[in-house]
Parts: sequence; structure tokens; C-alpha cells
Amino acid sequence: MMTSFERLAAALNGEQPDRIPVSVWFHFGSEHLSPEMVADLHEAYCLEYRWDFLKVMFDYRLDLPVGFDGQARPQIEVPLSEMDWNAPFRRQQICLEILQERLGGHTPLFETVYSPWMYLLRHVGYDRRSDLLANPGLAAEVSSRISDAVSKHLQAIRRIGIYGIFFATTVGDVHTGPDEAVQQAKTDMLVLAEAEGLARILHLHGTKTDLARARDYPHEVLHCEDCDPGNPGLAELRKATRGAVMGGLPYRTITRLSPSGIQQAVAKAMDAAGRRGLILAPGCSVSPSVSGRTLRGIRDSAHLANG
Repeated sequence: MMTSFERLAAALNGEQPDRIPVSVWFHFGSEHLSPEMVADLHEAYCLEYRWDFLKVMFDYRLDLPVGFDGQARPQIEVPLSEMDWNAPFRRQQICLEILQERLGGHTPLFETVYSPWMYLLRHVGYDRRSDLLANPGLAAEVSSRISDAVSKHLQAIRRIGIYGIFFATTVGDVHTGPDEAVQQAKTDMLVLAEAEGLARILHLHGTKTDLARARDYPHEVLHCEDCDPGNPGLAELRKATRGAVMGGLPYRTITRLSPSGIQQAVAKAMDAAGRRGLILAPGCSVSPSVSGRTLRGIRDSAHLANG
């Protein structure tokens, strides 16, 4: 019987492991909690369901200047130099250090890393997208500063011993306009280059994903919400990458699936992608209301997949 590290390495190498590696994740709503408490939540969750890898959620936010929130349009004069851009990453690193010490010996840990553009929009609000794009100088300056903070964070997680990153970007979403895509791609590529050597899961977030937009993005695993009818399925992902593919579980409806429905989803994923180089996972974060029965059913269906 393979260890989780051996199972995941086989999938990353395009080989067939003893069973399909699997993991499921959701947001704990934990920004208000200390890194120690966030680590406790992740540890309890991972040990309860014995996932083959743990995606550590990054829910801390930047504390951006008032100029981003209180004006009709963000202004270039806001005191960017006075910002502590590294603050949320330092908190996350404490969480990762604890989890690596407790779990890293038997469970591969993946840090969640967002595109610098996504970090910005997550913190200021997606309704400010057009305001930021109308001020390209400010958008570029802030994205650059966030990119620098992310690069330092990646250097830190290397020292901690984290196995890989789950990198989320909206560059492939057709709702992302060309100017926004160009803005995003510049810093995305810097982050992914910094992460070389780590196992990089490229998560193309959104609907109506155009794989061509991320053709040059380096990765070891390609992932999107493959169960969304507007997105590429696992078979199409397989054709678009030399790496492994991840998906197969419908994150929007997973809480409503019966045990037989879960088994059917697993079987459908294997039919589409084959058993080599496949990682079973939801297309995005599932609802935290998902039941333990469902999660155990997913884990056991993956286990039974190869007998």
C-alpha cells in the first residue's frame, strides 16, 4: 500500500497509483482566528477524513488604505509605502509551520496562493474592478507590491517544507476582459516562476474557461471546475497538459449527492481522464455545510476505485 506521498507522486508523474489520490476542501471562515486556531481546524479536518493531501486555506486579508474604500475611484496618492503588505502572509506562515510539524511527515501540504490581482480584488471587492482598471498606474503598482509579498511568502514556505501550491487565477475566465487579463498575467507568471520546484496546481477559476489564455502558465497539475457545463471537462484538460489533471467532483452540488451519486461521479471522472495522472477533487471550494457522510463517501469511493 502506497503512502500519500507515493500516491501523489505517482499521479504527478502520470503513473497509476494503488488508488486515485483524493482531497476536498472548504473555507473555515477563519480570518478572525489566530494562526494556531486555524492550524487546529485544518489538522482535525485532515485527520478525520485522511485525505491524500491537505489544501491549506488562505483566508487572511490585506488591510488596504482608506483611499480604496472611501472614494468613488481609488487614488494613486494613497500611502502605499506605509502598507504592511506582508502582514497576512506572516500569519499564514505561522499556521503552515504548525501544520508542517504536525502533519507534514505523512500528508503533503499545499498552500493556497492567489493571483496578486485576485488578492487585490478579494480585499477591496470585486465591484471595484472597473475603478481599478480605470487607474492602470495604481493597479500595476499595487499588484507589483502584492507580487513581491507573495514571492517572499513562497520563499518562506520553501523553508517550512510545504509540498506545493494551489495557484488560483481568473485569467482563463472569458468574463475577464483583455486589459484585466494582461494585468493579471504579468504578476501571475512571476509568482509561478518563483514557485518552480514546488508542485504547482494551476486552478483556472471561473466559468466559461478558455484554456488557451493560460497556455504558457507553468504547472504540474491542471484544474478547473470541470463539472460546470461551460468549462472544459477532464478529457479536455487531459489534452491540454503534459501534467496531471485534477477534478471530477461537482463542488456546487456535492452536498446533495447520495452515496451512489458520489460513486457515479468518481467512475465518470476515471472514464474521462483515465486512472493515470488523475487527482480526485472538487472543482473549487465546497460548501462548509457538506456532511461527514458525504466526505467519507468520497474518500471511500476513491479507495474502492482501484479495488
